[in-house]
Amino acid sequence: MEQRSRKNEEKRHIAMRTQGQAMLSGNIFCAHCGGRLAAIHYTDSYERADGSVYRVDQVKYSCYHKSRKLCPCDGQTTYQAEKVDGMVSQTIREIFKSMGGAPEEEKIQDLFQRRIAGNRAMQTKLNFELGKHREQLTKLQMEIAKTLTGDSLYSPEDLTQALQTVKKRIEELEIQLERLKEEEIQKKQGIEMVTPAYKQFKSWAEEFDSATLEQKKMIACQLLKRVEVGRDYKISVELNMTYSQFCNEWNANEFLDTLLPSADNEPDENISYHGMSLC
Repeated sequence: MEQRSRKNEEKRHIAMRTQGQAMLSGNIFCAHCGGRLAAIHYTDSYERADGSVYRVDQVKYSCYHKSRKLCPCDGQTTYQAEKVDGMVSQTIREIFKSMGGAPEEEKIQDLFQRRIAGNRAMQTKLNFELGKHREQLTKLQMEIAKTLTGDSLYSPEDLTQALQTVKKRIEELEIQLERLKEEEIQKKQGIEMVTPAYKQFKSWAEEFDSATLEQKKMIACQLLKRVEVGRDYKISVELNMTYSQFCNEWNANEFLDTLLPSADNEPDENISYHGMSLC
């Protein structure tokens, strides 16, 4: 509802309505001028050899800018929705195939706990070192008090310098400890955000082929941030960042070992992918 509001019109990538005969809406754009493509019903007329005329009513994506001559655009005016939807649907299937190598939620939690364990071990080490330095600081402060009565073996200058050194080290350790605590909080928040998205992504992967057109439209809106179509049906797909991490970033973060589709399933050469990797 927030994205569908008028104030968010420019950055909207959600369909205004789920009804209709086209799968893409709100997130499909012309690769040449950047204008939105709108789904329209278009009737093509064809003449047979005997002179009779027959008409075909079909759904097409129309470049809003070019059809209304709002700006120079060297792309096509219309694209067959059935063809574009078929190519994008195949792309979505390739994306979902990557779920075959994804870890179960329990494994994600286990990997997360192992990362947190390293963080907490470092916190324990720093706390132990902090305790030693704070104890040393207390002893130095007591030694300075002894200098006032002449009972100390050290000069005030030496004690002052030692005191400054210990205070500086305590400050450094406290900063390091605070950073580790913030990092732990961020990791906890990260897993809290990732887990629901992972469940949603996995659910879509399981139900996409049997979903209704309305369901596929909303899955496409959530999964794909932007689809660009150019002449000769050259299609570029950009994944929503929330879900792109399940296709490439998890590999770098050691959450996944294999999230790439099988090499036996080559992607369409007319489609380029952003925010993901495919064999």
